Amino acid sequence: MRDNMAADKLIKKRVLVVDDEPDNRALMEQILDSECYELKVAANGAEGVEIFSKWPAQLVFMDIRMPVMDGYEATRRIRGLPGGDSVRIVALTASVLDEDRGEIIQAGCDVMLVKPFRIAELFACIDKQFEIMAAQAGDQ
Repeated sequence: MRDNMAADKLIKKRVLVVDDEPDNRALMEQILDSECYELKVAANGAEGVEIFSKWPAQLVFMDIRMPVMDGYEATRRIRGLPGGDSVRIVALTASVLDEDRGEIIQAGCDVMLVKPFRIAELFACIDKQFEIMAAQAGDQ
């Protein structure tokens, strides 16, 4: 039982997961299924852009290699939408090559999380992204 009833009324953080692999989406849903996150998932970049245009998430986990529309293009399009300039976008990729890292950041992703990742790494990444958003909001 919580001591602070106000904690029960916390606003959920909006998180969008864009990944073409059903198992990856299901895993992220399972990991992030809590009272802290409101979660939506998309099976490709085009779906991710469509969802974001109607439901601006605060944090997006973007798979880079997907059919229909890859994560590079989806990230660029999200950045052009209302709210796209302030959303934090985390690239999910199996690639650790330096040239890929540069291309990912150039496309508009804020940070990269390499698959497979540990759950502790995922939550550390989420915490860091929300800390950055809070600091940026405080600067304005």
